[in-house]
Amino acid sequence: MQFTINAPTLPKRYERPAAFAAFDEDQLQAAPREEKPPRDREACRRDGCTLAAAGRWGAALELFDEALAIGGAPDPWVLHELRAQALLGLDRCFEAARAAEVSIAGAPDWAPAHATRARALLNFGEVEGSVQSFRRALSCAPGDAELRRELDEVLVLERRLQDLRRERLEAAASASHADVAEVNRCKAALRCTTDPNNMIT
Repeated sequence: MQFTINAPTLPKRYERPAAFAAFDEDQLQAAPREEKPPRDREACRRDGCTLAAAGRWGAALELFDEALAIGGAPDPWVLHELRAQALLGLDRCFEAARAAEVSIAGAPDWAPAHATRARALLNFGEVEGSVQSFRRALSCAPGDAELRRELDEVLVLERRLQDLRRERLEAAASASHADVAEVNRCKAALRCTTDPNNMIT
């Protein structure tokens, strides 16, 4: 028996419409990419603050870094403090404290930098350092009620930690005395069993 294979016929080629005549393959190229105009420092700062207010800390940090990279800011310590706030929002507390310290180096009497450093240290677990930074911030801005409230909260936390440390030291000391008493009882029992006068003959 003989089989025949019915191959499908090739599709009919249609001519390109005249409207596509201008788009020959050799002329089709990727459109040139437009270069974005560089943002100025103030725009980066403004947009970064807007993003930070919306909680978009990573994008805000990129803009603050870009503003610092542009350079020439009359008040770079402000950008470093904004950068510290963004890092704090990202829970990168150690880096936030370091950025706030850079800001403080540029403006030692600027309260926001000391306050941001205090918050970063507190989140990092450095309660005593946080208290010192809040006190410094308050000395720079004595009438700031919000700073006073934050300092009072941290002082309460500091007292609790001091009480807890005292309790642990007392517990360790009493445990140490109990251990010494137990060791002395064991020594006395050993002396009794090894003393020739107490030995059973």
